[in-house]
Amino acid sequence: MFRRGLKISPNGEVELIVLLENPGEEEVSGTVGVEWMVNLLAGDAPDRWLETGDGIRHRLGTRGDSAGAVQISDEWLGLRLRLDAGADSALAWEGVHTVNQSVAGYEKVYQGTSFLQTGAVVVPAGGVAKFRAVLEIRQPEVPSPL
Repeated sequence: MFRRGLKISPNGEVELIVLLENPGEEEVSGTVGVEWMVNLLAGDAPDRWLETGDGIRHRLGTRGDSAGAVQISDEWLGLRLRLDAGADSALAWEGVHTVNQSVAGYEKVYQGTSFLQTGAVVVPAGGVAKFRAVLEIRQPEVPSPL
């Protein structure tokens, strides 16, 4: 059995907690995954990117994976996000695109980026294990262009 909850703080932090309960008599282990969908415009623009822990920047419309936390930025809006599920977590991302028909024909249109955070959990017999993932949202005090 599992329970989940979201905690939204005034400082721009969204915390997701998943509790896994094991009523059985044997330890259970597995992987927990949490998906976040981030919709920032322009998946291939140079001022919108995600940065992995090794300092490499990737465009939002790409596919990849990384260990630990990732920083996401929209420099035009002055918006920064940080996804973190702890040091032992893994993160995979995929740009989400749709097909649009226009006068010029069919076009691939970026819609957002899907992030999947996963982590190993071990639930003791008769016990509970916790998985925690945090999305931090930061925007400067200056007005955005919108």
